[in-house]
Amino acid sequence: GICGEGIVLFEGLSLREFMAVLGGCDVFLGNNSGPLHIAAALGLPTVSISGPTVLSLWRPYGKDHIVLKKEIDCSPCNKGVCEDHRCMESISVEEVIEAVKRQLHSIEKKRLNA
Repeated sequence: GICGEGIVLFEGLSLREFMAVLGGCDVFLGNNSGPLHIAAALGLPTVSISGPTVLSLWRPYGKDHIVLKKEIDCSPCNKGVCEDHRCMESISVEEVIEAVKRQLHSIEKKRLNA
């Protein structure tokens, strides 16, 4: 399955250590943050969850990125602190899993065609 033995969590890494770990990954899943942009800079396909930020300013640079975002009446508000985060809470776990599956399928397809 998509979750299980292939998932490893790391804590307390230096920036260089974190980048080295990312280098061994197939895909990055995370929120719109520094690690996402490091993964994109390293050329990793990503799946990210974006909330109140202006997507055109903060989306990962390059190709092979899936950004999950819900446009609601108050978004993008670009606030660092939000009262309810409806924009993020409306993204389902199933949508995230499907996006990761799409990225993994795309990676596998590229490997077979290489």
